[in-house]
Amino acid sequence: MLTGRRSMDKNRPNGEHNLVEWARPHFGDKRRFHRLLDPRLEGHFSIKGAQKAIQLAAQCLSRPQI
Repeated sequence: MLTGRRSMDKNRPNGEHNLVEWARPHFGDKRRFHRLLDPRLEGHFSIKGAQKAIQLAAQCLSRPQI
């Protein structure tokens, strides 16, 4: 929902086919979180809301600590 991308998209450039693998490195960098958001939103969103949604997505996709 955040990115506007499909979970798997072979039409994307190499390294961007798998949405989770592409997004995971962006979760930890608050300066780059805008790259995760659908550009069609054109800035019409709550920054705090988007950051909270990204944090939730990161928690859902985090690998368990062993």
